[in-house]
Amino acid sequence: MADIVIKVKTDGGEESLKNINDLKKAISSLEEQASNLDLGSDAFEKSKSQVDELKKKFNSTDLTALAQERKVVITPEMDTKAKIAEAIVAKQNEG
Repeated sequence: MADIVIKVKTDGGEESLKNINDLKKAISSLEEQASNLDLGSDAFEKSKSQVDELKKKFNSTDLTALAQERKVVITPEMDTKAKIAEAIVAKQNEG
C-alpha cells in the first residue's frame, strides 16, 4: 500500500506530516498564526490559502485511504472526491 505524504512549509522549513494528528495540529497552528495577521494583508491571504489547502487534504485523506484499501488506482484525471468515489464504486461492482 502506498503512503500518503503531506508536506507543509513553515518559517522553520519543510515538514512531512506523519499522521492525521500532525495534520490537525498544522491546521490549528496556521489558523492561530492567521488570527494575528491584518485582515486582507498578503500574509493573511497566504496563510488562509494554506489553511484551506490543508483542510482539503484532510477531507480527502479518508477517501484516498478507502481507495487504497479497495485497491483503486488514483489517476490525475480523478481530480475530485466524486470521481474517486465513482472509481471506488465501480471497482466494488467489478468484484
